[in-house]
Amino acid sequence: MPVPNGGKISGAFTPTITITSIAAANAAAYDVVITNRAGSITSAPAVLTVITPASAYEAAIIAANPIAYFRLNETNDPSSGSVVANDFWGGHNGLFGVGSQNGFIGIQGPVPPDFSFEAANTALATFTATANCYATAPIGTLSTNTVTICMWIKPSGVQDVLAGLLMNRNSGVAGGFGYNGGNLGYTWNNNNAATYNATYGHVSGRSDLIPPLDVWSFISLVLSPTNAILSMANSNGIFSATNVLAHTADVFGNLWRIGHDANDGVAATTRMFNGTLDEVAVFTYDLSAAQLQNLYFAGGGILPVTLTITPSGPNVILSWPQGTLQEATNVLGPWVPNGATSPYTTPATNSQTYYRVRVR
Repeated sequence: MPVPNGGKISGAFTPTITITSIAAANAAAYDVVITNRAGSITSAPAVLTVITPASAYEAAIIAANPIAYFRLNETNDPSSGSVVANDFWGGHNGLFGVGSQNGFIGIQGPVPPDFSFEAANTALATFTATANCYATAPIGTLSTNTVTICMWIKPSGVQDVLAGLLMNRNSGVAGGFGYNGGNLGYTWNNNNAATYNATYGHVSGRSDLIPPLDVWSFISLVLSPTNAILSMANSNGIFSATNVLAHTADVFGNLWRIGHDANDGVAATTRMFNGTLDEVAVFTYDLSAAQLQNLYFAGGGILPVTLTITPSGPNVILSWPQGTLQEATNVLGPWVPNGATSPYTTPATNSQTYYRVRVR
């Protein structure tokens, strides 16, 4: 049916149509009809998909404008070989490998009550020594040395020392984000050993970032012209490692895989990540530590909380990194929300009061 001008729509009879304050009702297939004295012709349809974020985390990722965002929450059977791994933002849709598992059999991503994702959030499961156990991610060549890759992972059992998380191989320059010696690591600069064997200032020659088993961790690689910063956030805290090194704008091919490093000449069942991956996002700029921490919190991640009480003249100042301050007149309660934000100042002459912080 013809699209009328008016309301949120303008330019319906011009080369450019504009829809303001777009909503789910605007999702449709649009085409153009051109008419002159010789007749008329109709263009091929262009499909407009409107994304309504299902969680605070999804909204935060989209607001940060990634070039690709694989939620990995598909629920069709991957063994068919035709299940699409949708890129929710960049349109670089991939496929689930026939040896992988997903929401078809109930593979869960981070879900409530421990996280703030939707209850039906599912994920990609990959396994060691299993062929075609990954999802493709055809994001193309990045051609930049300012890149952020982030995702949630939950390792299970023993990891291949060189397991891939998001790696490109056998097409253009090899590189990406994965493991090295069982630690988080990365490959860049045309597969240069100074990246995948980076020392990060440690005698071990590794990042010392080892995601704990059976725990969801939010991990990232932030690559800049002068360094690369790996980070990991989970309920144990936030940890990072920095490799000081000049990085080039590598021209990758387009054989990116999530959960596998298809290293040249190595068997197709090696370098598989053993565990579950979710919410893989790629940016062509460097996210700051604060931005990454906010993404972790948007997903419902928590950190160890210390409530600090500092004397300040006739007052005391309470500070805490996150959560809700509660108070009681008895250590056994009842505890009620204080309503304050950190830092909170209160007179030291008040009656005896107990304080605690509730994170969940």
